[in-house]
Amino acid sequence: PEFSIRPFSRIQAQQGLVALKRLKGENALRYEKGRNYLKKLSQRNGMFSLKPIDASSPIYLRYPIILKDKDQRDMTYQNIKLQGLGGHFMYPSSISDIDGISVHFNRKSNQEIGRQVAGRLLTLPTHAFLREKDIKKVEILLSWISIKKLVLRICIKKSKI
Repeated sequence: PEFSIRPFSRIQAQQGLVALKRLKGENALRYEKGRNYLKKLSQRNGMFSLKPIDASSPIYLRYPIILKDKDQRDMTYQNIKLQGLGGHFMYPSSISDIDGISVHFNRKSNQEIGRQVAGRLLTLPTHAFLREKDIKKVEILLSWISIKKLVLRICIKKSKI
């Protein structure tokens, strides 16, 4: 590899052990936040959440939603960002657009589908500091955008929501 492999220092090893002890609780929090997003966001027009398989317990490092189109994704991202809620794009483009990988894709239609999904995908935070009211803010923003009853302004004041 292009990096050196060496044993952890004593401090790194201690930090790792502390993190491992907290991992189960952190994962449970992320799982619950994902379930909360699914419950609140799954019925929105113009977007959908990925429903997990019934027997699974997904640990969401980030919760994925797919918006109607790139414009709606970008508008949602800008408004979530202004609220300080931490929405992010997952992929800049299709995986087939990465140099050296595209030669392994023989169907142009698959590449275009990948680009469309990347252009519509937005991920939401699930970390321990995310509060119920933050998820509620996301829900309200998505309602406004999907229903299109309000003309959204990019400069929404944080105190208004």
